Amino acid sequence: MHSRDTDRLTGVLKQLRDTGNTVVVVEHDEDIMRAADYIVEVGPDAGRLGGEITFEGNYEDICKGGHKPCHTIDYLTGAETISVPDSRRPWNNCIRLSHCTLNNLKNIDVEIPLNVMTVVTGVSGSGKSSLIKGILYPTLKQHLDSGGSTTLAMPRNSSIRTR
Repeated sequence: MHSRDTDRLTGVLKQLRDTGNTVVVVEHDEDIMRAADYIVEVGPDAGRLGGEITFEGNYEDICKGGHKPCHTIDYLTGAETISVPDSRRPWNNCIRLSHCTLNNLKNIDVEIPLNVMTVVTGVSGSGKSSLIKGILYPTLKQHLDSGGSTTLAMPRNSSIRTR
């Protein structure tokens, strides 16, 4: 979620709370956790290694320390970090979408790398779902179902090509 949307969501959640509602959110976004009135952390790890309450309290309580070991709280306090790698894995192949037009997308070109994790992000209404669900998915499905070549005509004068 884009940070602008996170701020809006936090505002809506606080409005719900302020009108007498109980709001329970399952979330790992740092800004939302910091804005919460109360945080319950379950851990310390996933699966059979989890299932314990490792922290209960608000963000100020987190900063005081004294809680059981848990990754989320340690990341919030800076005790644990994930360093940015010195180099990124190169990608040579991609899906190239050209002249994409659907809903809010107006004649855009984009390359989506293959064999790497790619995140499509943007504010609400920017065209993320149109790009992936409306253009990429149906075109790939058609392409794979037909056993086609590396080039395929797309709806609305678009094309998909691997390089």
